Amino acid sequence: MYCSTGINDSTPHGTFHIIDRGANFYNPTEKMGANYWTSFKGNTYLFHTVPTDENGKYITSEAVYLGKKPSSHAASV
Repeated sequence: MYCSTGINDSTPHGTFHIIDRGANFYNPTEKMGANYWTSFKGNTYLFHTVPTDENGKYITSEAVYLGKKPSSHAASV
């Protein structure tokens, strides 16, 4: 599975436990959200699908970066 880490080396390194899961979220500050998120490290970090817009539609222009470069925007739930 292709994936990308957080920009500026913001994804923590180590072993963590899952804290919570959810169907979707939207962060108006970042103007994007995601589906099927799972949080770890004190609900601070998430792994999730390709980003979505305010209508829950995948932002395909973001999908091209998966596995190619750090691209997560570090949005929070």
